[in-house]
Amino acid sequence: MKAFCLMRMVGGQPDLPVAAQGLVNWVFCDRIPTTNWGAYLVAATGANLQALDTQWAGFVGIVAVTESGDVRWGELENPTADAVRTKINNLLEAHNQPTIPAGWTNRQVVRAIYERANAHFDLSNFDIMDVG
Repeated sequence: MKAFCLMRMVGGQPDLPVAAQGLVNWVFCDRIPTTNWGAYLVAATGANLQALDTQWAGFVGIVAVTESGDVRWGELENPTADAVRTKINNLLEAHNQPTIPAGWTNRQVVRAIYERANAHFDLSNFDIMDVG
């Protein structure tokens, strides 16, 4: 399973907990300006992604995505859940970054945050090998 997320960084690398090291593959978009957080696409089992999102303060999941036939990451078209938006906005507010308004789709959220990190971000050219 893949997920777009924000992760705390140390020395340009995700600051993954020891228990998650080797269980999560990641591709780095860029650092969120004025923070020690980065925008990533990660691949791990659903259970590992859930554990990171619920048990580690250094991980803010935006949306888990799947591919099915001709549909690539259809979950991006869904509205961002209020609980997810709140978690993202708490992080953004803590670093004086613009927040995400209610009603946005996951695609709008990913593009807004990732393009803030890297003005050349191109969602269509951003991917990682799935785990499993």
